[in-house]
Amino acid sequence: MRHFRPLVGAALLLLGTSVAAPAYAQAPSPKAGAQSAQKTARTVEGALRAYFSADTAAANAFRAAGLDYRRILIAHRLPSADRLIVEVELGNGPTALRYPLRLKDDSAAKDGSQWRVDWAPDDAYARALAEAAQNGRFAQAGAGRGWSEIQRLPAFPVLVGADFFVTPYGRIAVDPAAEGAEPSAGLDPPKDLGKHAQRWTGMLLQDDPGSANIDIILADGATWKRATQALLPAAMVGLVRAYYIRQDEGALVATSTVAPVFKQMVSGDATLVIGVSPTEKARRYGVRLRLGGQALVPAAEKSGECPESATFCASTDGDFAPQLQAQAQRLKAANTPPAYVMLAASGDILAADMLGYLTGARAAFELPDGKIVVGYIAPQP
Repeated sequence: MRHFRPLVGAALLLLGTSVAAPAYAQAPSPKAGAQSAQKTARTVEGALRAYFSADTAAANAFRAAGLDYRRILIAHRLPSADRLIVEVELGNGPTALRYPLRLKDDSAAKDGSQWRVDWAPDDAYARALAEAAQNGRFAQAGAGRGWSEIQRLPAFPVLVGADFFVTPYGRIAVDPAAEGAEPSAGLDPPKDLGKHAQRWTGMLLQDDPGSANIDIILADGATWKRATQALLPAAMVGLVRAYYIRQDEGALVATSTVAPVFKQMVSGDATLVIGVSPTEKARRYGVRLRLGGQALVPAAEKSGECPESATFCASTDGDFAPQLQAQAQRLKAANTPPAYVMLAASGDILAADMLGYLTGARAAFELPDGKIVVGYIAPQP
C-alpha cells in the first residue's frame, strides 16, 4: 500500500451557522376566503400540482416512471420575499425522491395568492432521476435514514455515475480516456461541477447562508473518487453538509457527513485517518490507520493476503466494523481517542462499499456527524 495523502479541496472554509439546524419556513397559505373571492388565486400546493400534471418533458418522465407528486417536504422563503425554494416528495411504492423547485408570487400585493413555479431543474436531471428510479439503477448499500424523512433545508443534488454527473443544470460527461493512463495527482473534478454549484447558491438560493446541503445521489457503479469529485466543488462555495443517497430494499436512504473544511480535521494530532486501498483481490481492501501522522499497529494477526503496510484488511462492512472497533477500544484504553475521523479511499473503490465503512466508523468511535469527514487518497508519484 502506498503512502497516502488525503486531498482537501475546501480547507479553512468557515462553517459558521450554516451547518447548524436551521429554522424551517412554512409554505404560506392564502388569506381566508381568498380563493372564493378571487377565482384566479393559486396556492403553493395548487402551483405544484399544476406543474406535475402539465405536459412537459420533466412531468412526463416522472409519470412514465410511475412517480407521483406526494407532498411538500420543506418550503423556505428566500431573501427576496416573493420567492420560495421547496423540496417535494415524488414516490412510487417504497421509492421516495426529493425534488427541488422554486416558486414566485406574482400577485401585485405579494399576499401569497398567485404562486407559480418559476424555476425547475433541467430536463436532463429529471429524466436521469426518473430512469434511475424506474430501472433500479441506484447504488445498493446498507441501511440509513429515509431520504425523504430528513428534516433540513433544500440541498444541491448531484446524481453521480461511473462516468457522468447530472445536476439541476444539466449532464456532465466524464471521458475516462481523457484522464490519461497515468494516475492523476489530484481529483481534478470537472470545472462545470463548480459552475453548477455556484449557480445554485448565487442565482437560485440568492446566496442565502442558511442552506449548506448537498445530496450526492449514487447511481450503480459510482466510485468513491466520483463521489468526492462531486463533493469538493460544492464545499468550495459553502455546501459542506453532504448526504450520500443510495437504495436499500427499494427505499432510498441517506447517510450524512461533512466536507473537511478545517485543517485540523485532516492533519491535527487528534485526527484518525482511515485510508482504504484496493488489493489484488476484487472488493477486498487494505485499511491503514494513522493517528496524528503515526501508523497504528494491527490489533490482531492479519489473515489472508494483506499488504504489510495495512493495519488490517476487510472485504465487507461486516468484517470491517469489528476490526475497527478493536482499534477504537485500544485508543480509548490508552486515553487517546480521536477528536476527528477522516475516511478516505484511493483508486476506483465503489462508493457503496465506502458507505458501509462510514457506518462502521461512526459506530466504533461514537462521534457526531460533524466530527467524521470524508476524503480521497491521491496517488503518489
